[in-house]
Formats: sequence, C-alpha cells, structure tokens
Amino acid sequence: MKNLFKYFENYFLSLIVKFFRKAKTKKKIPLDDDSKLLIIILRNNSEALLTTPLIRIIKKNSNAQISILTNLGNRNVFKNNSDIDQIYIAENTFSKILSHSKSLRQLDYDVLINSGEIYSEAEIIYSALLKAKYKIGFADIEDKIFSHLIQKPNPAVTHFVDRTLHLCDYFYFEVDKTNLNLNCSTTKDADDEIDRFLLSVFDSSKLLVIVNISSEINKNFWGVENYK
Repeated sequence: MKNLFKYFENYFLSLIVKFFRKAKTKKKIPLDDDSKLLIIILRNNSEALLTTPLIRIIKKNSNAQISILTNLGNRNVFKNNSDIDQIYIAENTFSKILSHSKSLRQLDYDVLINSGEIYSEAEIIYSALLKAKYKIGFADIEDKIFSHLIQKPNPAVTHFVDRTLHLCDYFYFEVDKTNLNLNCSTTKDADDEIDRFLLSVFDSSKLLVIVNISSEINKNFWGVENYK
C-alpha cells in the first residue's frame, strides 16, 4: 500500500511539473520597494545561514518585501533578521504541502527564488504551485517550473555563498561583495553563554580565531586546499 501511495505521489508530481511549467526567458527582472519576493530555503541550518548574504544583497539593492519559506528547524536562523519581512514554515507531508501551497498561492508574489541546488519533492511542489510572475532557480532535471535558469557553478572551486549569489544574475543591480557577511541575530542570553564557555576554555589574553571548514554534506564542503 505504501508503494502504491508513493506511485500516485510521483505521478501527481509529474503532472504538477507539466501543467505549471514556465516559459523560459533571460530578460532582466525589475525590483523595487513595491515588489513582493519569496525565497524558498528548505535545507539544513548551515545552508540556511549561508543564504543570508543573498537576502542582504536583495534587500539592500531593492528594499523589496522579502518572505522566506523554510523548515521549522531554520526558524531561529532567520528570526529577528531585519532584511526579512515574513517567515513561513513549510509542511513536510505530501497532502499538507499541497494544502499549504494553495494557501500561499493567494499571496501572488512578483518573484520566487528557489535557493536549492538539488530540488526536493517539497521544493518542486511549492515552486510550481505558488503564483509568481518570475521564478528563478538553478538548472536541474525539474527546472521546467522556472522562468529564469541559473547554470550551477562548479562547487569544487566556487564557495556556496558565491554560488547562491548567482541567483541575483537576472536583477538589474550589480552584486557588491564588499563587507558582505553572514547575518544571524542571537539573544543576549545566548551570547553570554558562549562568552562564559570560551572564557572557561581559552586564555582571554590571547587572540582567538575560530574557523569551521566542515560541512554536513559533501557538496557544501569547499575543500581544505581553498583555505590555504
């Protein structure tokens, strides 16, 4: 019975892709403070954090109304981010995703951006069913649902942040990476707890530099050689 349900889900998914495909174009997309933009980020915490420079660049150059559709576990990554106007939490079952997509479809966005490089079932459904004049995504097997395609940069030589920033290629503004940084707001209690931990382990009279070059999945691991 489980296999039968999965068969019908896959069949229905193929119909969604077929009937909600977008005509391809390379024309530039206008953005201003009246524009409504949705960014889909259905990934882990590290990828969610690494998309914040993309959000900052778009907000800085357009002042558009930016909404985020993300996993429940990523809420704290985007919470209190002044560049984000609204956060929506994605559903995780086929039927609930369909229902949620129908609800969000009423918001009628100007631009939808799917930041994923490999699309999950949920990303495909949300990207296809949500209404937006323009839809931007990386070229993939299910890229029929996007109007504007970005060719995937080589992850072996291109950092995740730089790859994600290519999603701005169809906007009129130039991406200025000067002073670009990750953006995550933390509470004072959390900051104090981290301070106490660091002081308990490291000598406060010495400069402390922490570099994390790890990644949960190989496609996000930039490689040790790139840090030398």
